[in-house]
Amino acid sequence: MSMTIRTKASLVKKYVIRGTVTLQSPLLISMGAVPAEAPLDAYVMRMADGRPFIPGTSLAGVLRDAMAEHFGKPEDEEEPAVVRQVFGDIGEEDAQSSLSIADVVLTNCAAGEM
Repeated sequence: MSMTIRTKASLVKKYVIRGTVTLQSPLLISMGAVPAEAPLDAYVMRMADGRPFIPGTSLAGVLRDAMAEHFGKPEDEEEPAVVRQVFGDIGEEDAQSSLSIADVVLTNCAAGEM
């Protein structure tokens, strides 16, 4: 049985932006709940091969906040329309984000740093 889902959204253009993220202060994005018997308070999020990473969702949140601040989002008020258009909106119209942000794999980390 085949099912076709039709939406109004379609891919018109695709831009790929690559860059380097440089940490200027310590970073800890933990995996969430840690068992009580665990030897550490938090575990760093890691790829399957053991490399530490920043989830794309965390980067998207930082970028969304920066864009909202740039376009003058007042404290405790709705984000500017351009921010909702780019990053999506959960509201009456449930607009999907037009961005796809990948995880950032950290490199140049000494074994003791992570």
